[in-house]
Amino acid sequence: MSREFDNSLMAIMSDRSSGSAAILDRFIDAAFDYIEQAHDDREQGRRLREATMALGQAFPLFAVVAHFAEGLYQTIGSGDVITYLKDYGKQWNGVSLRVAQTVISTVPLENRTVLFHSNSSTLSAIAQEAMQRNIRFRIIQTESQPGGEGADHARQLARSGADITLVPDAAVGRELERADLAMVGTDWMTSQGFINKVGTKTIAALCHFYGKPFYVAADSRKLRPGMPAVISEQFEVTGMGLVTMVIGEGN
Repeated sequence: MSREFDNSLMAIMSDRSSGSAAILDRFIDAAFDYIEQAHDDREQGRRLREATMALGQAFPLFAVVAHFAEGLYQTIGSGDVITYLKDYGKQWNGVSLRVAQTVISTVPLENRTVLFHSNSSTLSAIAQEAMQRNIRFRIIQTESQPGGEGADHARQLARSGADITLVPDAAVGRELERADLAMVGTDWMTSQGFINKVGTKTIAALCHFYGKPFYVAADSRKLRPGMPAVISEQFEVTGMGLVTMVIGEGN
């Protein structure tokens, strides 16, 4: 069973297109399967700690992984790990939908054109929930290079029936003239700024220039007391001064 867990972990850590919440959900499912089969509590705790540390090293900018790890480390050796995983899942499963519902009740979307950047389970949930409610809006999705996560996102949403157009990142200036607003997710945020795929800062600045709203949709796990020490070249920090509103599951 440890080998199966290792294989699952390797597959998760090689995923460079999914959003942070989707990555963590896959890890929790794999960890739960491992724990249900493992019999040595001491070995179980050691492997889970090692695996969580490896996940954090693979995705150092994913605030949800740091949030999950803090609780897990406190539980290992002094609590019931299975109960922790169940409680964590109960609290956070479906949070993207709750954020989406808040976004839809806060931001008028009907017959509007919205620019999305990068791949985000929260943005996907917004599009899906809007379709469920028969709220029709057009999506302009950037390719989000390097990596092209936006192209993956566009294909997923198109298969679901979304009205979505994929555009190159270099076209955001032109596309934002046509759009009514822009919306992004985030991997990590503080009170001063947030981390997202490179290109986000340009979109935020152009929204400010054109007088268009720029929203960040994120659940409360993404809010951290400080920024990571190192931020890779594929990501960047955008200041909160360019953000019209951060919308989470509770506001």
